[in-house]
Amino acid sequence: MYTTEIILDNLEDIKTLELLAIADELLLQDFIDKLKPFILQNLENFIKQDAISVLGMVFQYDICESFRNPSLHLISNYPDVLFEHQNFCQLEKSTLIQILQYDYLGKLNEIDIWNYLFKWGIGQEQALQNKDIKTWKNRLLFENILSEELYRDIGEYYLDPSVPPKGIVQRPKKLPVIDKIVKKKRFENRSYIDIAKTNEYLLKEENYYDVIIRTDEKQNLKEFHAHSLILNIRSSYFNHALTSNQINKEGKYLIFQFSNIPANIFETILRYLYTATITFYGLKGVEALQLLIAANELHLEDIIGYLISFIRQEFEEFMKQDAISIMQIIFQQDACRLFQENCLHYICTYPETLFEHQNFIQIDQSLLIQILKCDYLGRLNEIEIWNYLFKWGIAQNPTLQKEDMKTWKNADYVMLEKTIHECIPLIRWFQISGKEFKQNLALFRNTLSSELYQNIWNYHLDSSSLPHEITILPPRHKRVHMPLIRPQHFNIIASWIDKKDSLNMKKMHKENGIKK
Repeated sequence: MYTTEIILDNLEDIKTLELLAIADELLLQDFIDKLKPFILQNLENFIKQDAISVLGMVFQYDICESFRNPSLHLISNYPDVLFEHQNFCQLEKSTLIQILQYDYLGKLNEIDIWNYLFKWGIGQEQALQNKDIKTWKNRLLFENILSEELYRDIGEYYLDPSVPPKGIVQRPKKLPVIDKIVKKKRFENRSYIDIAKTNEYLLKEENYYDVIIRTDEKQNLKEFHAHSLILNIRSSYFNHALTSNQINKEGKYLIFQFSNIPANIFETILRYLYTATITFYGLKGVEALQLLIAANELHLEDIIGYLISFIRQEFEEFMKQDAISIMQIIFQQDACRLFQENCLHYICTYPETLFEHQNFIQIDQSLLIQILKCDYLGRLNEIEIWNYLFKWGIAQNPTLQKEDMKTWKNADYVMLEKTIHECIPLIRWFQISGKEFKQNLALFRNTLSSELYQNIWNYHLDSSSLPHEITILPPRHKRVHMPLIRPQHFNIIASWIDKKDSLNMKKMHKENGIKK
């Protein structure tokens, strides 16, 4: 039950049947389905080893019903293993009746069968065992044991076999069928059970749980019930926590609190801990990143690598869904830092997904600074980048949003400058044209420092005039988008180099929409 593995080869006959009976009592259907074929294949050996014990189990337990006819068939082939068994007299009467009713005991003479029955009968009475049959008061055995009608019918039959008996007489015993009762087939004696299905049932039914886990405290409080044994085995995080003896308790329950893990994400993780299966496809970008963060916190190293590969593969699609949320998570969480370059690369290639996003003004300043530092935002004019920064700065000050810019006073400009102060040096001011500068002259004069403003002014009057004490940032470049090259394309690219496969080249062109 712990390993889902059991070695059947070393089990003895009666122990195997006892194991089946116990499995039936515990409702271990998966185990029963594995054990029955093994017993059927080895039934002949079991019967030969200890027919009395095997038949006792087979005819006692309902779970062994499917072995009854095969057992009778084997007894008809090897009657001595039963009737000459040292414990034959210990055979249950109901089982003996089943055997005597079997038509295929023809390997024994009927008088032999009678003698065995006679022996069994004496074996049931202690008083008869201690007496010599020669001392019995009436030695007419058949006459005194059989009913009067049966005794008379037998007598008349021996006098004249052509006269049908008046009573009911059993049919003659037949010889057993020669062919084997079980068609031998290769059977793997190392049996495995689908423990994932069993654990999933355990998780669903919540029987015998001793752990309560609460998640997502702020948004969607949810309580999960779990089993410390499974958590301890499946997660090094829970293993350390459960053995540290520093866990909060409520009565008999151990309490865990994960306020930073959304309920739906923890539900996915808990199912993985129980079933060892997890599906990434269908996850949205934010969910995939939240799952990565949670997996990292719970030290689920075995899925982190697969999850990272999945996120990389679906990254562009995730950014299209919600660039702001994706970037916020990636730049705030250490577990997602490896995707920061991917984010910046994507934004430089598709800047509108960020700057035209309805929630752009909600972006953190630290993230905005990272973006403005990028040298590859060349798909946007520098004045456009300034306008987006200006829009963001106003949104951070509710008082500025309510006022018409034409009515702004000096204090309003000071407020704006303080908000975007760290971002101003990241604008490539000398890439803004004179015309664009003139159109925003009042705004720049009131927002920028006098030194920066004067340097820009001088530059536009005389482009050979070098700014004083100001770092001139280089012009931004355009990021060239390269289609994602997937593993199946490597062989095709190699064939181009070797000039071996023109068909593959056509296929690659078609997949990427390239015209020859």
